[in-house]
Amino acid sequence: MKTLDNEVALVVDWKTGKSLNGDPIQLILTSLMILLHFPKLQVVRSDFIWLQEGSQTTQVVYREEMPNYWAEIMPRVVKLQKAYEKEHFPPQPGRFCARWCPVRSCEYHGK
Repeated sequence: MKTLDNEVALVVDWKTGKSLNGDPIQLILTSLMILLHFPKLQVVRSDFIWLQEGSQTTQVVYREEMPNYWAEIMPRVVKLQKAYEKEHFPPQPGRFCARWCPVRSCEYHGK
């Protein structure tokens, strides 16, 4: 796809931690929001720059891909909306349970 300079945006998010999260959802959502806000843009490149590792994670989103990305994201949104409406947030183990989670009553705390 050929684009002009003013049709492309770059978003950079500097990260001080390690690149443990392989889910590009934050990069994709950032790109989608920028494409919605700036209708002349055709492409958004979003990067995480991992300062501790000297590496980066890159996600490129083209305007014509927006419907496909929203189709992937909306089931997550619906699931979160239902949890919010029912006030049902069951505990789930995660990488922060062992050292950083402040919820001591959770069954996964410290594990």
